[in-house]
Amino acid sequence: MSKKLLPNLLVSGLLLFSFFVPATTATSTTNIDKTAPVLSENHDENHQLNPQKMKNLTLSSSAVFNSDSKKIMLISDVHIMSEKLLKKDGKAFDDYLQKDRKLLQESRAIAKELANNILAENPDVVLVSGDLTKDGELLSHQCFVEIFNPVLSAGIKMLVIPGNHDVDNPDAVYFNGDKTEKAESVTPRQFSEIYRNFGYGDAISRDVNSLSYVSEPIDGLCVIAIDACKYYENKHISRGDEKDHCVTEGKIKPETMRWIKKQADLARTNGKQIIAMVHHNVVEHFDFQGDVSAPYLLENFKEVQQDFMDAGIQVVFTGHFHANDIAKTYDTNGNYLYDVETGSPVTYPCPYRIIEYRNDNQLTISTKRIEKIDYDLQGEDFQAYARRIIKESIPSVLSSLISEFYPEIKQYAKPYTTFIKIPEAEKLGQIVEDNLGELAVEVMIKIYEGNNDNSYDNIMLKKLDKSIDNLAGDLARTWLIKGRIAKSLHKMDFVKKLKVAVSSIAYNMKGLNEQVVLSRNFSKWMAQNREYIDDLNYAIYLQEPIKNLQSFTVNPSFTPNNKFWEMDSKWAERAMALEVKAP
Repeated sequence: MSKKLLPNLLVSGLLLFSFFVPATTATSTTNIDKTAPVLSENHDENHQLNPQKMKNLTLSSSAVFNSDSKKIMLISDVHIMSEKLLKKDGKAFDDYLQKDRKLLQESRAIAKELANNILAENPDVVLVSGDLTKDGELLSHQCFVEIFNPVLSAGIKMLVIPGNHDVDNPDAVYFNGDKTEKAESVTPRQFSEIYRNFGYGDAISRDVNSLSYVSEPIDGLCVIAIDACKYYENKHISRGDEKDHCVTEGKIKPETMRWIKKQADLARTNGKQIIAMVHHNVVEHFDFQGDVSAPYLLENFKEVQQDFMDAGIQVVFTGHFHANDIAKTYDTNGNYLYDVETGSPVTYPCPYRIIEYRNDNQLTISTKRIEKIDYDLQGEDFQAYARRIIKESIPSVLSSLISEFYPEIKQYAKPYTTFIKIPEAEKLGQIVEDNLGELAVEVMIKIYEGNNDNSYDNIMLKKLDKSIDNLAGDLARTWLIKGRIAKSLHKMDFVKKLKVAVSSIAYNMKGLNEQVVLSRNFSKWMAQNREYIDDLNYAIYLQEPIKNLQSFTVNPSFTPNNKFWEMDSKWAERAMALEVKAP
């Protein structure tokens, strides 16, 4: 968890947003040269693609593909765990699962069923947007290749990129009863060698500063596969670092962005369409995601958005959050960028996506679920099983996070101990679990499932208000000041943003900017002007590639209000002071 996520009153802030933050753990091997480029020599640079403006259409895709269409399959966050890593079941593995929400023991069976589904769908290409393994173990990478090799043998192309778990990970361990032992992870070079048949071996161009590459799996369609992971900042005790730490955040290096722009320009010059994929989100999928759940977004995501739009990239496929969601942003010139986020097969509802790429440049997206696996579930339906695991695990993840960050909580709470009491870690974790566990489950399931129901209600927001009030009561030194503490919590900027985030998730609508979202007319705007996207079934139209973006003229029907787009700082501060109230 990054320090910038901790609000001034961490006692409330951490407790409230902890279910948005990825869990962590520890341990590793393999030396890596952090200063050397990923590749020793540059490969020939080529292809990419363009688009310009995008129209959107909220219609479900047709079940029958046009004979001229191509089929693309999207999967993400497979998180395979090799069975060899569990030497002996026991406390060590149980403790790991307490901090995690993934179906790790079932991951191989899930991956095998996913491979069977790929073979049944028979797509032209499968895009895998990172986190192929549990924690970057060499054994797990080898397991991934073994399971999906039959897909390649069937003539189906697969393109992969790394996620934050996949390279030089200090959390790569064996579980042996009550203890863990170091397992071998992989270097960037090893990663590209292991996956030479999954995009790297026949790439049109490869970036020397990352594991990014360009491929043209379908004639006329170029895929920019982008590595934005920060494994070069991972910490290893075995290398003299103070602690083991795997960096969750992602960032596109300036050198890599220059390479991306060059590839996009080459693609446009050759009349190719462009799509991109990267592990981390590029567009916020709910309001204030950058504040309450920053590690899931690229650190420089707003710059990346504009760079992508300037380069003619209109669609990027992402993962990382284990959620099904489609988000859109645009600039004042009318250029659009869609971020199509795909959930994880090891997290309920265990989805994958199918895209029909039509010859009229339409991408028609549909979403499916893994319905069964070859694994002993004691007779329980797989979808019901996966949902139950999520409902049972999220509250315990909350408690684990409180224990993990308990020293920071106590430190940040010191100025307020006259009014609030901070019990020992286990009890504090239970308080948080009791007050926020049920709501956290509802919010996360809403995120994971994807929302194609745009009904307007505020039940979830009311539950959050009540949870904050109850939390204040449990932490107050005396019931006489419970109300004052609750009122103070509700007035915190972070809590206001959290409320907006929860509302945005509940209504499946993302605001256009802070002014609108935090304005006095928030409720009216939500009801009348919200921009709804069906997260599960959606159609996106790409414009024909334009070779010279500077010659592009904006659709005259798009006339943005300059006052609307400009952020007035005083107005924004005033708006931030308001408490958002849903009707």
